[in-house]
Amino acid sequence: MATQQNVAHKDQEVLPEEFLRSLTIKVCIIRLVLLGIIFTLIASTWINIIPSVHYFITYKDLYILFFVAGFGINILYLLSWNKFQSVYKFIRIQLISDIFFTLYLIFLTGGLKSAFSFLIVVVIFLYGRIFGLKSSFIISTIVILFYSFILFLQLKYPYWWGVTRFVFTSLLFFYFLNFVAICLINILLYLTKSQERGLVFELLSQEIALSHAEALKKSIFDSVESLIFVLSESGEIISLNKKAVEFLDRKKASFVIGKKIEFFSSELADIFNKNLENKNIFKVVLKGRKFWAKVSYLPGENIYIFFLNDVTEQEELQEKIFQMEKMASLGELAAGIAHEIKNPLAGIKASLQLLQDEQDKVLKDRLFRIVLNDIDRLDKLVKDFLAFAKPKEEVKEEVKVGDVIQDVLFLLRMRLKDVDIIIGPGVEKLIFYWNKEQLKQVILNLLVNAIEASLDGGKKIFIKAEINKNEQKLIIEDTGHGLSDEEKRRAFEPFFTTKKKGTGLGLSIALRLCHLNESSLEFDHGVKKGCKVVLSSKRLKKDNKGLDKNG
Repeated sequence: MATQQNVAHKDQEVLPEEFLRSLTIKVCIIRLVLLGIIFTLIASTWINIIPSVHYFITYKDLYILFFVAGFGINILYLLSWNKFQSVYKFIRIQLISDIFFTLYLIFLTGGLKSAFSFLIVVVIFLYGRIFGLKSSFIISTIVILFYSFILFLQLKYPYWWGVTRFVFTSLLFFYFLNFVAICLINILLYLTKSQERGLVFELLSQEIALSHAEALKKSIFDSVESLIFVLSESGEIISLNKKAVEFLDRKKASFVIGKKIEFFSSELADIFNKNLENKNIFKVVLKGRKFWAKVSYLPGENIYIFFLNDVTEQEELQEKIFQMEKMASLGELAAGIAHEIKNPLAGIKASLQLLQDEQDKVLKDRLFRIVLNDIDRLDKLVKDFLAFAKPKEEVKEEVKVGDVIQDVLFLLRMRLKDVDIIIGPGVEKLIFYWNKEQLKQVILNLLVNAIEASLDGGKKIFIKAEINKNEQKLIIEDTGHGLSDEEKRRAFEPFFTTKKKGTGLGLSIALRLCHLNESSLEFDHGVKKGCKVVLSSKRLKKDNKGLDKNG
């Protein structure tokens, strides 16, 4: 509201000074043209080209004085307009002279009946627009007082205008017309000024709202934790957020504005030049710190925005956590190995002690077999541990999963007498990009577990396939006693087992081999009876184009 009142009180200052200077020059030129036209008309009456109106004052000296002063002062205005420091002072001087000369011309050319009365209306409107309603009211008051005085003079001294008398009602009629014209022009000024004030107030309100919005955007821009660089299409740095300024320090930040991105970082320049917006996140190192960088393009603004997330502390923390987990795993692994080795060693020791004193050949042979079994158990434990700890890097190839399953089933044929294996039709179409021997080892482990579980419960094992757009799955499901949620959660931990004679490394090795071949292995927790294990691998682009269903 205060803004609107301020505009109302200072409406004459709404127009810019440069516009006013231009306007004054135009008014001077128009004034010269009008003086020329009026001079032509008056001069034509002097030489009888056109008849003079009877109520013109016929004294040539008064007209000559008017034209000399009018032309002279107008030329003076044109010559001196740029010498005034205040354009408003210059316009006020013109206002006074225009009022005087216009009223003088009206006086000479018929008073209330003058054909040039419209000029004073123009003067009121022009200067009312420049100086405001208060100025137009003052000018209007002066003009009405002038018309009142002219009314008195034309009734008292009609011979000044070359007539013996004026009809009072006729003069009153012209007086009324001029009065109405002045009132109407003031009403018009008021309406235009009110509308102008409303528009100015609306513009100011919008400007304030825009400034608030800009301040909010700037606040959000600066509050983002990432480093943000705004670039032009040519790669020049346009703007930086607060974090970027703090990272560069203020002096360098102001220096890089307007510079090419190459000036700041060759790595970011490579990303920019490759035009990889919205596609990838890149890792870059700036001033010894690690960042994830992404570039986005805003087509409406024709700018690029670099987002740089500082992940230095995050990666250091992850590395510490990884080392801690690694040490914990090593401790758990060492404890598991010690526990697994302890039992066979105890059996070997006891058997060797008995062999020292034993004379019975049958008993000796039995003790030897126990020692050999314990040694085999240790050997298997060591081999499994080596396979888990450091599996061999093997060559990968396209492997038909159905063929591998048939090879594994042939190896297990002696254990399948009491179990039904049901293979879904989609399995034959599965093709994994794996090391074949490692895939055979994983499937062998999974099928052995399923067979052992089926002997204690159901007698069926289902082998199925699921293929979708991006991945393919091999599913092995048994109908045995199953595992609890806790057992499923710990099943892939080294040395965890639910079997009496298991080492607890089988599933750990299988999971490790899956990771080496960019695959995953997990239990389906939604199965209520038995176990369902899912081996997932990326789908090859060229295979299984027509299969997007379960098999």
